[in-house]
Amino acid sequence: MISRLPLVLALIGAVLAPHIEAKPHPFVSAKDHRFYLNDQPYYFVGANYWYGGLLGLEKDKNRGVGRLRRELDFLKANGVTNLRLMAGAEGTGLMNGVTRVGPSLQPEPGKFDEKVLDGLDLVLYEMGKRKMNAVIFLSNNWEWSGGFQQYLIWNGMISDEWLARKPSWDEVRENVSKFYFCQPCMDGYRKQAAFVIGPEGAAEHASLLLVRLLDVLETPRRPQRLRHRPASTTSGGARPSSRRRCRGFAARRRTGCRTACASRGSRNRSGRSRARLPS
Repeated sequence: MISRLPLVLALIGAVLAPHIEAKPHPFVSAKDHRFYLNDQPYYFVGANYWYGGLLGLEKDKNRGVGRLRRELDFLKANGVTNLRLMAGAEGTGLMNGVTRVGPSLQPEPGKFDEKVLDGLDLVLYEMGKRKMNAVIFLSNNWEWSGGFQQYLIWNGMISDEWLARKPSWDEVRENVSKFYFCQPCMDGYRKQAAFVIGPEGAAEHASLLLVRLLDVLETPRRPQRLRHRPASTTSGGARPSSRRRCRGFAARRRTGCRTACASRGSRNRSGRSRARLPS
C-alpha cells in the first residue's frame, strides 16, 4: 500500500509556506538568562510525565489512550503545561535487579522498534491539542529504563552481572561514569537519538515534524552529578551547596552556576517556576 504521508506533508507545506516566515519561532529559546516563546518571556509549571509515551502502547489501547487523555486534561486544568517525556528505554528485562519499563525502543544494540514511536507520537499530538510543551530525554543514568548501564554492558565495559545484581550508590556512580569514556557507548546513544529526531522518526511520525510543542531534547546528565563533591580548601569548611551558592540572579553571575540553578527550576519574583534547562 502506498503511503499518503509524503503527499499530505507536501500539501501542508504548500499551504503554510507563505506564512512561515511571518510567524515567530515556535520553539523555546534562551536569551539573557531567560526563556522565551513567541518572543515573550516563558514561564511554566511542569511535571515528570516520563511514561506518557507508553500509555498508547498498552495492550488495551482504549484503556491506555483514555488514561492519557484524562491525565493530560487533569494536568492542563491544574496549570501544568510542560511535561518531561521519555523517548524510549534501552534493553529488556532486569537492570540492577529492577524490571525496566517497556516496550523498549532499542531492545538490542542498534535495533529499534519503530512502533514505540507511535506512543511518543500520540502523547505529543494530544499535548499539542492542549497547547502543552514537552522536554524529551533520550537516555539517563538510571536502571529503570536501561540507560547508560545498558550501553556499557552491550560494549563489555561492565559485567552483565549488573543486570541482576543491585549495586550500592558508589557502585552505580563508578559504573555510569564509564559511559563518558566509552566511544562505542556514546555512538550507540547517538544512533538512538538520531532514530528519534532524524529523518526516519520525523518522516513517519508527522507530529514530531509538524506539531508546535517540542522545547528541548534533554541531553545526558553531566557525569559530575554522580561524583563526590570535594571539600572546600577555604577556611569556611565544607563546600556550600549549589542551591545556596546560586541564590538570586546576581549570585548566579558571580559563581558562574546559572545552569546548575536553572536545572533545579529557579523561580521568578512572582513565585512561578522558570523553565528547566537541559543538563
